[in-house]
Parts: sequence; C-alpha cells; structure tokens
Amino acid sequence: MGQLLPVALLLAALAARVRADCPVVAETRTVRGRSMEPLFQSGRSIRLLRGYYACRPARRGDVVVYSFAADRDPIIKTIKAVAGDRFSLRRSPDGGGWNVMINGAAARNSRGVAYALRGARVLASQEKVHRGIVPDNACLLLGEDPGGSFDGSRLGLADAGSLAGKVDGLMLQ
Repeated sequence: MGQLLPVALLLAALAARVRADCPVVAETRTVRGRSMEPLFQSGRSIRLLRGYYACRPARRGDVVVYSFAADRDPIIKTIKAVAGDRFSLRRSPDGGGWNVMINGAAARNSRGVAYALRGARVLASQEKVHRGIVPDNACLLLGEDPGGSFDGSRLGLADAGSLAGKVDGLMLQ
C-alpha cells in the first residue's frame, strides 16, 4: 500500500508535464449547419479545446472539430472509429443504404439509429485498401444524420492529425 502513493505521485507529475507540453486553448465557436442536430443546433456556441489531440489519442465518441481543407471551414462530427478498429459497410436490411459496422456492431448516432449511408464510395474504397482496419493516425467521423452528411460517408477516413480540437461537454448559449 505504501508504494502506491509514490507511483500515484509520479503519474500525477507525468500527467501535469504532458499538459504543460501540450497546451490546450479554449475558444468559443459557432456551429453552422444541421448535420449534428439534435446534439448541436445551428447557431449554437460551443467550447472548442484547440490542440487537445496534440498529445492525446482520439477516442470513440469524442465530438471534434476537423479541418479537412485549408480553404474550407472546419466541420464538427463525432469520432465513430479510431486506429486499429475494424470497419466495414454492409447493405442495410431495407436496402436503403449501407450500414457502417465498427468492430462487428452497427454504428449508431446519439439517438440510437443505425447509419444507413446513401453513398459511401470513398469509405468503401478505403475499406478495401486498408482491409477493413482503420490505419494509424486515422479515424472515422460521422454526423447525426443516419443517411450521412458531409462526413466520413463522403470524405472517407479522416487524418487524426487534422483534428483541430475536442468539443468540451460544456455547451454555451
């Protein structure tokens, strides 16, 4: 029991050092567009933790801001798969789209609705190229629309190095 305290102190010191080496800047951003409704309404202010992923791994379920092109506004999406996860597309039971399977289970939005993407050519191509495994430094980002939006259904896997930051759970007015 006496040895746990020094280990705990060492871990706390290391955690403090990581935070000091990887500064996170909180900034207020305004959501534009409806692809993340009902989680985030268009016009709503959010708190972005810019630089959060500089020294932290992307995690399934994180809501992030992603910069996919220098000349375009970044997008807000949810991480559904991270490096090492298995992913595949399967025809939805009703034939109306493609279910996104992550580690053998259908990916679902925040309301519990399975994605049935209307189009996912890029993601289907990446499934073949990467043999159904999300490669290192990549992740799958999806919005709230089960049919897909301007997200992984159109863009394919995202470069985790282009994650601008994590959306803080604190929602602003």
